[in-house]
Amino acid sequence: MELGKETYKTYVGYFDPNTSEMNVKVQVTAYTRAEYAAAITALTGSADLKTAFGNSSTAETSEIGTEATWNVRISAKLGTDTFQISLNRDSMTVSGYADDATLAAVDAWADTISALN
Repeated sequence: MELGKETYKTYVGYFDPNTSEMNVKVQVTAYTRAEYAAAITALTGSADLKTAFGNSSTAETSEIGTEATWNVRISAKLGTDTFQISLNRDSMTVSGYADDATLAAVDAWADTISALN
C-alpha cells in the first residue's frame, strides 16, 4: 500500500482554571504526524497563549468535555485502486475503493495495529 496524503486534525481547548469553563477552542490541522505533534506541543505549552485565552488557563487536546477531538484522513493507493482511510477514536472508514481486495487488505492491515482493535 502506498501512502498518498495524510491529514491530522484535533482541537486544543483552553480552560479557565477557576471555573473549568472552556474559553477558546482552536482547531489544529497538520499534514504529517511530526507537524501534528509539534503543533500540539507548542499550543499546549505556550504560557502566552494560556494567558491570552484567559486567566492563565490550562490547555487540553485529548478531550474537550467528553468529546473525542481527533481524526486522521489518509489518501492511499493499492495497485491501481486509490481510496481514503478515515480514523477517529471510535471508528475507521474506508471509502472510494473500487476493488474488494483493497478493503480486505486494509482490514488485514488494521488487524495488525493493536490501537485499532
